[in-house]
Amino acid sequence: MFRVRDGDFTAFVYDSIAAGNYGTVIEFLRGKALTSPNSRAVQSVLGWCYVAQQNFVAAADCYERLTMIDPDNFTYWQSYAQCLSKAGFPGEALKIVNYVAEKGNPETIALLKASIRFQEGETRECKALLEKCAQTNPAIVRNQASVLFQQKEYTEAAAKFSQTAAMTGFDPGCVYGQAATAYEMKDFRQCAKYLNDIISRALSTHPQFSPPFDSGTENKQVFQNSPVLQQSYLIEAYNLKAAMEHHMGNANAAQTSLNSIPPRNEEDIDMVTLHNKAILEAEGEPAESIAALTHIVSQPFYPKETLANLVTLYFREQQFDIAADFMAENTEVCFTQLPEDIYSLFEAVIIEQTAPEEAYVRFEELIVRYQEQLRKLSAQEKVRRREGSTDKLRAVESEYDHVLSRLQPAVMSQTVMYWDYKNYSQVEKQLKKAHEFLSDQQNWRINMGHTLFMLENYVEAAKFYEAVVKPQTTDMMKLSPVLLANLCVSYVMTSRNDEAEEILRRVEDAENYVVEAEGVQGSSTSSHLCVINLVIGTLYCSKGNFQFGLNRLLKSFEPSVSAKLNRTTWMYAKRMLLAALYALAHRDVMLATASLLDCIQFLRQCQDAGKSLLLSDFSNPSDTKSYVFAEASLLADLFCMVVYGQKRVAFLFGLLLVGRCIFKVAKLIMVVYKLTYFDGRGRAEIIRLIFAAAFQKYEDRRIGLEEWENMKINTPWEGLPILHINQHVIGQSGAIVRYLADKFCLGGRDQWESVLVESTLQISLDLVSKMIELGGSKEGVLEKADAIKKFKEHVVPTAMINYEKFAAEYGINGHTVGNQMTVADIALFNLLDNLLHHHLMEEKVLERWPYIKAIFETTKQHSRIASYLESRPDSKF
Repeated sequence: MFRVRDGDFTAFVYDSIAAGNYGTVIEFLRGKALTSPNSRAVQSVLGWCYVAQQNFVAAADCYERLTMIDPDNFTYWQSYAQCLSKAGFPGEALKIVNYVAEKGNPETIALLKASIRFQEGETRECKALLEKCAQTNPAIVRNQASVLFQQKEYTEAAAKFSQTAAMTGFDPGCVYGQAATAYEMKDFRQCAKYLNDIISRALSTHPQFSPPFDSGTENKQVFQNSPVLQQSYLIEAYNLKAAMEHHMGNANAAQTSLNSIPPRNEEDIDMVTLHNKAILEAEGEPAESIAALTHIVSQPFYPKETLANLVTLYFREQQFDIAADFMAENTEVCFTQLPEDIYSLFEAVIIEQTAPEEAYVRFEELIVRYQEQLRKLSAQEKVRRREGSTDKLRAVESEYDHVLSRLQPAVMSQTVMYWDYKNYSQVEKQLKKAHEFLSDQQNWRINMGHTLFMLENYVEAAKFYEAVVKPQTTDMMKLSPVLLANLCVSYVMTSRNDEAEEILRRVEDAENYVVEAEGVQGSSTSSHLCVINLVIGTLYCSKGNFQFGLNRLLKSFEPSVSAKLNRTTWMYAKRMLLAALYALAHRDVMLATASLLDCIQFLRQCQDAGKSLLLSDFSNPSDTKSYVFAEASLLADLFCMVVYGQKRVAFLFGLLLVGRCIFKVAKLIMVVYKLTYFDGRGRAEIIRLIFAAAFQKYEDRRIGLEEWENMKINTPWEGLPILHINQHVIGQSGAIVRYLADKFCLGGRDQWESVLVESTLQISLDLVSKMIELGGSKEGVLEKADAIKKFKEHVVPTAMINYEKFAAEYGINGHTVGNQMTVADIALFNLLDNLLHHHLMEEKVLERWPYIKAIFETTKQHSRIASYLESRPDSKF
């Protein structure tokens, strides 16, 4: 409630406006409007204050009432139309302009219509309206420049902005237009010059806007969106400067620019500032960035780049389902606001999840299109250089950079498809196809290095890594720790140990410098050296040297686990620990008890340090399983089980020592498998082979026909085999095979591999079933002989030819899918073993199909399967 003495109203209002207290004025005048709704003074000042706060809907209501109070005042109608347009009602605004066209001069009406059309994005009609106006009016010329800028005619726009500047002298809005044009033309030096001019003049005239600002809770500085602040173009200049620095890779400078913007209340912050803050947060806090961008696109007006950046973040964080849903729910908006090629790229990435072949074709079409455009632009660039036309040359170079920025993600998206299948040779081929245009791009060099590294071509990999690392002489922290780790490994593998030590020394020096600086500022320390050591340790583990790899892991976290533990370091650490547990469980490796106890101690430290560390940005904070603490606890319990198992102490005593993991251990050890089938191979042999490969104990119960007849009615589906798992019973061989494949991790490493494994598994199972049916056929001798001949000479060879093609495309190193054993390999081996056993195929026939032969030999030579085959009892079927 305001207590203002009679006669002091005017002074109170204008003093408050001068102080920038628009909220105070609005609250005061709204009370006056209730008692004097037709007061021109009240409504006009109220409307002006709403405009100052950029509340155009409320301002439009004030100006609408003013048009009723004084319908002959054209200024009120003009302000009413402008507010409607800025509030997101251009159609209504245009009706108002047409209604009062006779009240204003033609040039003002044309300018007003042009402004509304520009707001609607109708740049052609806007341009036509402006051309009818006098070209000596600076406002007309400036609007023409804005239209040309919107149409991406940057050279012509720059000329118009310069023409406006010559007419008006220094005008921050015009200079900002020149800066934005220079930015789009990639002339960052000139852009910075314009922006610094705006900022220095604004701060000189209004020093209260100068950073640093008091951010304390009690005396926190907050500025309103006053006309003075708006007319200074200070906010726009800092935002564009942040965008420029971000584009050039200067994240700290970009953040400094945003921090220099005068602080405002949350509801007063403009969409561009919110957008830029979200983009800078994307690296460290992607979940918060996505939430902020989602909020922005829900508003009536938002920066045109927001939608593309939001969808890009979805894809970068591999939230493909959310991205697909978002694009489906906002199809029209995405189609109209996203550039056509970007829309096509995103669409292909989504399609890749379900139809990779179609996605590959789409990526290829985009790549070919971009490469053709780049070749044409290269030719144009040569012509412009000969002509000596600086502006035209800069425009061509800008367009070339734009197309190049589109080519790179298309190429990388296509190569990732092969990378996911570990087909690194094909990845190398795809990257080399883009060598003509991307060879000087850092991301291309890094990915080429990674690919050659995976192909174990360490000499060539090091060359590509060096091209990225050597130019970075000042700040090693800007480089990816994985890149540095791979370079160190490449040096070690090519006997260049001194160079590897030099890289580690440089990283350690850079990290110590960061730690010292952050020790003053109280920030978190870098973990580059830790990640590098973890990657090197992972390499040794992958080669089977777990003792050295785990020692490297433990040393990488010295001197303090709490200082080095973060999501990245935990990801590498748990991968190594899980790999060690897997090898221990399958008895592929033995580790000293002391090393295992060191791992347990390390995991206990991770439990303490990981109580508040979420596993990812998208984890649910209310779920206790979402924290590193939960995973560290489980891994520690599993290592305890291994330790007490190796010591061979009394089992109950071991359980008591493990304490809180008794229930988990009990659940694991109490699983008992019993397989029931006839005394033969038949449909159960693949199940026995799976148990052998998984090194899983089970009861192999073989029964005769008489016993089968007695128990048949009590079995699922009245058929064999059946599998008892504790108190549960599973019937049907296919169901049993799939259950065990999933249980023992033999079904593929991801969803796509699982689909590939399933398709080939079914082929092998069907052929075994057909073979069993032929063996038990009750047809006549001649009919049965014909059926066997057809099966042997047509059915099997046709299936093998198709299988050979499949294995050639998706298999690596003697496997059907990927580079490790799956149930598909076991099923194929079982099929071929049965065919050879029953003389339906000769072993020399396998020479026709080298990939199938490689799978057969690899599976047969697997240590645990080979051991089972040696002890397998003879049987007739």
